Amino acid sequence: MISRGLGDEAGTAFALRYLGLVASAQAEYERASTLLEESLALSRRLGMSIDVAHALMYLGDLRLHGHDTERARAFLRKSGVLLAQLQNKTVLSYPLRRLALLARLRGDMPLAVRLCLESLEHNREVGEYQVWRRAWWPGQHCRGAGAARAGRAIPEQGRRAAVGHGSQLLPSMRTSSERL
Repeated sequence: MISRGLGDEAGTAFALRYLGLVASAQAEYERASTLLEESLALSRRLGMSIDVAHALMYLGDLRLHGHDTERARAFLRKSGVLLAQLQNKTVLSYPLRRLALLARLRGDMPLAVRLCLESLEHNREVGEYQVWRRAWWPGQHCRGAGAARAGRAIPEQGRRAAVGHGSQLLPSMRTSSERL
């Protein structure tokens, strides 16, 4: 790796992370895990918080793909907490959606809905409307010509679903993450 040969540790951490993603896309999961873990360790050592959050997020996805839901949840939760501390709402929406999926798989629909709504709110705050067009909340996919209209309807549908499950919506990552 060129960055390693040049002594560029930050570049090496970045390269390892993306080599891990490539390995994962090629179904080389053990190699992907090794590369992502090395990227995570190097990013932590260098104090590169955003890179730590990304590596944790990708490791969470890798564990989710391998059906290791508890480790996936731990990685994604750590990523979400770190991204919330960094106030990076653009990226924070992703681990929130993945945590919502894990909550849904556990049968905790009120939490899944809350996390999806929180994710969508972060996307809306930063102007990321592409996600709204493909918005997901438990049991609902929005696609096609009515997607924008359906995307606007999701928060109200989610509120009704959460209330229907006997739960109130929680407004922030800090509050939602207490149950993760």
